[in-house]
Amino acid sequence: MKASIDRDSLLQAIEGFTARHRHALHALVRRNSQLLEVAALMSCVQHYEHSGYVVSAMNTDPAGTVVFKSATTGDPRKYSWFAVATDSGQCFEIHANLPVKSAYGLDGGVYVVDVAVVTADAAATKVRGRQWVVESLSVLTFAEVKALPVYPMLLAHFVGIVHEVKPQFLAGRVPYGFRRDRHLSLDPWTGR
Repeated sequence: MKASIDRDSLLQAIEGFTARHRHALHALVRRNSQLLEVAALMSCVQHYEHSGYVVSAMNTDPAGTVVFKSATTGDPRKYSWFAVATDSGQCFEIHANLPVKSAYGLDGGVYVVDVAVVTADAAATKVRGRQWVVESLSVLTFAEVKALPVYPMLLAHFVGIVHEVKPQFLAGRVPYGFRRDRHLSLDPWTGR
């Protein structure tokens, strides 16, 4: 069975979010894959809002428009991102299309994740000309989405990205503080 995206419902959900937060997405790309990435970013933002965090759009343009990072290259700080905070201050950030260094460090691998939740002090450094990356240790969790039917190689792709970016997630245990901080879980139904 082929999965399909209900574009109109997805656009309505995104428009509802932006209306509630008085932000409009700048140059929203109409391709399904990028639309799905925008939806994943907004779902992540909503997850933290529903978990009791205060989420604020950062680096918007002067009109308050969120500038979505749809490319895999470029300085992440030149695009909009979301600060996630408690009453005591900023805790972490949510970025779209964030390049992350391999957790192993020996191969020089860089993997762009669709949505990354990173520590508040995560600093992107420039490598290879136009490529900016963050260290995998700065990544708390991430979301990877594809507008494709599920098939074995796609599943291998997902497991491969986890293996390269956050290999400790494959050990069957979540990192210390992961549940306490109510991060996106590996399984949305069980919270594990």
